[in-house]
Amino acid sequence: MKDKIETDKIWIDVETLAILKNITKRAVRLSLNKNKYEYIIENVKGGKTYKIKLSSIEENYQKKYIQEMYIKDNYINSELIELNNFIIKQEKIITQQQKEFALAKYDLIKCWQKFKKDIKSNKLQNNKPSKYSLDLEFINIYNTGLYYEALFKIIGKISAGSLYRWQNKLKECNDWTSLVGQYKYSSRKEYNTTLNEEQINIFLKILLSPNNFSIGKSISLTKQILTAKGYEILPKDITFRRYANWFRDTNLDKWILAREGEKALKDKVSPFTGKPCRATLLGFLDWKSGGLVGYDIMLEECTQNIASALRNAIYRLWQKIYIYQNK
Repeated sequence: MKDKIETDKIWIDVETLAILKNITKRAVRLSLNKNKYEYIIENVKGGKTYKIKLSSIEENYQKKYIQEMYIKDNYINSELIELNNFIIKQEKIITQQQKEFALAKYDLIKCWQKFKKDIKSNKLQNNKPSKYSLDLEFINIYNTGLYYEALFKIIGKISAGSLYRWQNKLKECNDWTSLVGQYKYSSRKEYNTTLNEEQINIFLKILLSPNNFSIGKSISLTKQILTAKGYEILPKDITFRRYANWFRDTNLDKWILAREGEKALKDKVSPFTGKPCRATLLGFLDWKSGGLVGYDIMLEECTQNIASALRNAIYRLWQKIYIYQNK
């Protein structure tokens, strides 16, 4: 599959060209004064900005921009990219995590196809099930997590839309690599993003503040600081949000400790070590009947579990709760 990109319709800002050529923004502006590149001037809030036509810069920097910036921002997954006057090959780096997930999706599609084939062959000729009912039956069975346990642990719950989308990709090219996601994770601790180092550092300082700002508020404050620092073109909100979600999912301990403190870290993260342990049942009994009216299971003593058990008891009885501690 090949995507065509018209570089004479793409305009980049001064900062982007400076990053591509590893020079200062002042050096770029000086080259514009000498008419080295084709550019236009746009009026923006607070002044003006220069936009440079991509096709007018050196060919090697055009390639670099397409490979390192444009493809990620526009979610292009084609291996061959055709520009106005040349073709570049996009290197498709597949990590072990991506490979495992793509192969699981591939196997699930094959299981789905076999499931429908077996059901149809076992049904009477005058009692053929509809295509949709078969798909729904398969999804309901799979989403229990009991029938295809190994695949469910990797993929999680799915919808009919996911199955149809993956199947269509395999129809174009019966190769599991076509199911590799477009978000690129080089490892658990690295994430490919168009944010530069300064943008990430500023964003994380705000995001991991004890003020516990929401992601949206952190993005807004980060963009205000970057604007004050002279950034003319800022990354999109979704770029910041994806990075925040990735950082939270892969660094939950740092996220909780920085935003909520040590007690929250102990209550929410530390008990869940992933190691086998003897859990404790914490319960509240009805004084009159002796019945268990509210409970929770905890891995170690934790106020969050106590509060959860108490809530369950109150929710069930809607009565006053007397706490008696047996010493």
